[in-house]
Amino acid sequence: MTPRPPRTAVLGLGLIGGSLAGALAAAGWPVTGWDPDPAARRRAASRGAATRFAGPGAAAGDAELVVLAAPPRANLDLLGTVAALGGRAAVTDTGSVKRAIAARGRRLLGERFVPGHPMAGGTPGGSAQADPALFAGATWFLCGGGAGARRRVERMVRSAGARPVAATPARHDRMVARMSHLPQILASLLVGDLAERDPEAVALAGPGFRGWARLAASPPELWMEILGANAGPVREELARLERALAGLRSRWERTDNAPLRVLERGRRGHGLLKKEPGRRTA
Repeated sequence: MTPRPPRTAVLGLGLIGGSLAGALAAAGWPVTGWDPDPAARRRAASRGAATRFAGPGAAAGDAELVVLAAPPRANLDLLGTVAALGGRAAVTDTGSVKRAIAARGRRLLGERFVPGHPMAGGTPGGSAQADPALFAGATWFLCGGGAGARRRVERMVRSAGARPVAATPARHDRMVARMSHLPQILASLLVGDLAERDPEAVALAGPGFRGWARLAASPPELWMEILGANAGPVREELARLERALAGLRSRWERTDNAPLRVLERGRRGHGLLKKEPGRRTA
């Protein structure tokens, strides 16, 4: 006999939290939602994404599983709110940088805290874009926690349609610096530079550049939080890219065939991709 789903509180009902609440509710989980934005709460209610709504303390106090789905700095504050309640609920988060919140969660909640990060998202974000199918086939990093809390969070991840993958907080942050945070900076740099130098070219661009432009449309305020929290690894990746670009330019000045190796490596790298979720990560 399958045990009943745990009572779950989702604190933050934007793109990630709203999508998760909807996916869990559709799977029969009892979900209490909270968001400081009344419009986000109304959207979640209209979609049946939560059984009920309550303030963060009341929602977390009655839960067996608490999900912190707010922006990074707000999640750090919510950890303190949840820790002050005591109790035995498992707690996880959905932020895209893990070292700081993992350390704080371990200090405040011990093994009850399971740092998490779903590799799914989209532009534009926000509660209006919430979609219960967002996590279908997506990787969901879990970066610590005790065995009991981790089992509860893994069950949630699978119920949302994602696959849990273990990583240390440091390993996770290095990986997302390479595959998510650096591409965000590059997209913003490329699109912003061309828009200033030749706006007509932007308007006439084809699908390749439009893909970069969609990435560049991500909210700057949220990305400043993310990049600030993961500054060390992202700076290391920028330095690595600078060396690679300088090397390519130097070789290209000696032989017209220099870009070929870069293009071949990129094509081989594409073959390593697993099934991709419907929208990009943050």
